[in-house]
Amino acid sequence: MREKVLIDKATKKKLVKPVAPVFTGHADFCNPFEFATFMRQVAGFDFDVMLEAKAKDLALVHLRPDLLRYAPDVAERFGIYPEEMSELSDEERSAMDEDDTRR
Repeated sequence: MREKVLIDKATKKKLVKPVAPVFTGHADFCNPFEFATFMRQVAGFDFDVMLEAKAKDLALVHLRPDLLRYAPDVAERFGIYPEEMSELSDEERSAMDEDDTRR
């Protein structure tokens, strides 16, 4: 996650605030809509997929439930099925909580 350092006007202390992920360039996470569009365009090909994101493994943990929500056809290509949604959401929440405790 990206962070932004702000100065509180009242106390003059520095505050660290999490910043929403950006979906451009070398982003924190993978844009699920762009990923699904790309995977649909290359549906006839057999290849490996490598994600490159600042959030590293957290980006993948975040992408899997997003694929189920927004592109179930693409999720199925990766062996992700609707029955797993609850488990994937729990894993995503747990990973986000772990990431928050590291700060």
